Amino acid sequence: MNQIAPEHEYPSPSLRSLSSSGEKASKAHQPFKDIHAATKPSLTNTLPGLVVLLSVLLTFSFFVLMLSTLVGLQLGNTLLHPSPFGGFEALWPGQSIVGLSAYARHTARGYLPCVTSVTPPRHYLGLQVQFAAGAYNGGGSALKCADYPKDDVFRTVNVTIENNRIQQLEFYSDVLPEDGLLLYWGMPDSITQSGNPQIVNLYWERKTYSALASVIKSDLVVRLLTLIAKE
Repeated sequence: MNQIAPEHEYPSPSLRSLSSSGEKASKAHQPFKDIHAATKPSLTNTLPGLVVLLSVLLTFSFFVLMLSTLVGLQLGNTLLHPSPFGGFEALWPGQSIVGLSAYARHTARGYLPCVTSVTPPRHYLGLQVQFAAGAYNGGGSALKCADYPKDDVFRTVNVTIENNRIQQLEFYSDVLPEDGLLLYWGMPDSITQSGNPQIVNLYWERKTYSALASVIKSDLVVRLLTLIAKE
């Protein structure tokens, strides 16, 4: 009697086909698994670099913002407190007498009254020089000129010239605030008490000149500002 083999021992052609197709599909998906596995380390390595880049960009943006703020504040201070010396550049210590002559011709009177104890070597337009022996004990060929500007800041400006160069410049004022000098020169190099207990002296040292301001303590107003040229 012939025995019939169990059906599971002889897979049908359709089952073998399905099995073969499954193996092919599994092999087909294998490359994508490999790509995914290879991609993970790449993203992991790139993330710290992106974080560093973003940190640098944020830091740079912060510094740009701070710089813009400081520039804006400085511009605001300049607009609110313009320099009181804007029209006196030609009188600055170390400048030539030629510049003083040009400045004098542009004043309201068109000239500056000057006095000297020696005969000046030449005539300069805009400088009305009077000779008076012993009028000014400056030595050498010293010449002293005065201006009385109407800018509501300085009531008198005195200029001392020696060897055709401005050696000393004096500003007399009753309204110039102390903080106007602080904005222009910054903090003074030294602060001393004058002989007058009501006045304090502020001193600035610069490359080509020094500045000494006599400030009234009660209202912090500059009474006298003296600039002296360095040799």
